[in-house]
Amino acid sequence: MEKQTKKLPMEKLLPIMLGEFENGRTFRMITNGTSMLPLIGNGCDTVILKKPAEGGLKKYDIPLCRRNDGGFVLHRVVRVTENGYTLCGDNQTALEPGITNDNVLAVACGVIKSGGRIYHLRGARYRIYCCALSAFRPIRRCLSKVKHFILH
Repeated sequence: MEKQTKKLPMEKLLPIMLGEFENGRTFRMITNGTSMLPLIGNGCDTVILKKPAEGGLKKYDIPLCRRNDGGFVLHRVVRVTENGYTLCGDNQTALEPGITNDNVLAVACGVIKSGGRIYHLRGARYRIYCCALSAFRPIRRCLSKVKHFILH
């Protein structure tokens, strides 16, 4: 028998997630969108979320945030300042500044790929992956512009 999953909007998932955090548990959620490729795939990978740490986010954390316009986003912290955080999706080049601790709902601590393999978002290999993403972000911007020019 094929397992069926029901898609719930974040507004309905949010109280369930926060309840799990209150009880000291993590929350698993299938994501939607391509902004975090290749780490997190659209509708096929599951992100493991936990309650944010009291001290705030660190560079390379992947928080689930509620934007000031009410939308939800799961992107990587690429810069930490005294005024908050700048986020960017792994598959994007546009930076999103202005995120504060008030916007942060949860932080990803792992990703379960569609094949079942679990990737914990810590350790040396993960840090190397994050550093490589940061190093290649300017090149990705240029490649994106070239691709757009060629295709349009």
